[in-house]
Amino acid sequence: MRFDNITQVENPITKITRHFPREDGSEVRIVATLMFGAGLHPSADLYAHRRTSPDAPWQLLSSEPHPDARSMSIEEYNARGRSPLLTHTTFAERVKTSGWLGLPQATFDNNPDANPYDLH
Repeated sequence: MRFDNITQVENPITKITRHFPREDGSEVRIVATLMFGAGLHPSADLYAHRRTSPDAPWQLLSSEPHPDARSMSIEEYNARGRSPLLTHTTFAERVKTSGWLGLPQATFDNNPDANPYDLH
């Protein structure tokens, strides 16, 4: 993440939501937020929701793995031990969302593929 000069960026993006439709009709919504910890060190928080259809309610995806994940074999872990967040989102989707954090607002405004409703 490029947060080392966040205080020098004019109007930085601090929260963004991206929607990713699936072929089966379900949707995933990923939210990334720029956070500041002790000593004002910036970091990113990320969470996601999923719904099975456009009419279904959103459900928060847990980032906690299966309770028995540590005792599972690698194959079993890959099949049913990963957290719902990792199961229903891809690495690329998480990076595509969090990658906007800290960039100037103008970067988003000038991108023809950006959805203006994704910023908070």
